[in-house]
Amino acid sequence: MQFLAVFFTTYHTLSAEKIFKKLKIKNKTIIKPRKITTDCGLAIEFDSDFLNKLDEEFKLAKLKLEGFYRKIDNEWTRINVD
Repeated sequence: MQFLAVFFTTYHTLSAEKIFKKLKIKNKTIIKPRKITTDCGLAIEFDSDFLNKLDEEFKLAKLKLEGFYRKIDNEWTRINVD
């Protein structure tokens, strides 16, 4: 798993976990990397195949997503979703 979903609050991260479960998407909640700055200390790691679907579901649930990140050369880089 080389992608992260990062939210502004722990509440939204925990709410997003329910969406992952509902969609049966394998994920892992981890401590957010320090270089990514938000008030929340958690992030959700997952596979890339689900970026667009997750983005859509998070918007429907009105979750405040800080962004999606991808690990490139051992650095987490923010990515855009089409």
